[in-house]
Amino acid sequence: MGDSAPHKALRLIGTGLVILLPVVLALWFAQLRAKAETIDQLHSFSQLALQKTEMVIREADQARAKASQYRGELCSADHQRYLLHIVRGLLYVEDLIYANGQRFICSTSVHQQTGWRMPAANYTKKPDVAIYYYRDTPFYPGFSMNYMQKGPYVVVVNPFSYSSVIASDRDLAYGVFDTKTNLFFSVSNNVEPAELHALIREGDTFFNQNGRVYTIARSAGVVAHPPTVSLAAQYAAAGSELPPAAPALPADYRY
Repeated sequence: MGDSAPHKALRLIGTGLVILLPVVLALWFAQLRAKAETIDQLHSFSQLALQKTEMVIREADQARAKASQYRGELCSADHQRYLLHIVRGLLYVEDLIYANGQRFICSTSVHQQTGWRMPAANYTKKPDVAIYYYRDTPFYPGFSMNYMQKGPYVVVVNPFSYSSVIASDRDLAYGVFDTKTNLFFSVSNNVEPAELHALIREGDTFFNQNGRVYTIARSAGVVAHPPTVSLAAQYAAAGSELPPAAPALPADYRY
């Protein structure tokens, strides 16, 4: 006696499940693995950007400390050569400037006879710390540089130096954020600071928005700068959702 129609239908369904279930499970596990790899890659990149930032800031502090050892006529040719010698021995410091408060007087190659007054700083800390982000000055006309001042010496840093990390992914966008001033002081060429600024948040370290996956890493070390946050973004697979993770709070920095 032949199988009834219900039995044939059940057999077809069972056969289909046996064939399709391994495929579905394989795709599901592949998606989970891809998410995990993306999270790991972005988190690693964010941590590298933070480490690079700390390296630059430490080097800036070294430059300032060496400059303060000069004991001669200020802003003389000898003083400028002394500052230039310091800069040439460092990787991330573009220049050193001697200043009297907000009045910047001379760098390794420029001497303002009456000094040039820098507008108000983005960040200050008593007694003598000031940081200026993305400033176009007579010392580097046409270039927006970061200026880190402590006492009479100002370290000039290219904003890209803080977070520039070698990556082959052209879609990777990133920025380093100062949590004291709520400003980005370093961003990649392929993104606007305002675009990343809206994504800074306290609750998530990994999230998905507008087809991109984001990670936020918070500073853990103590270096010469306000607390910082590194944010990296990468295109995600369509429809992917990322699990939230507990954030790490930034440390208080000493400068």
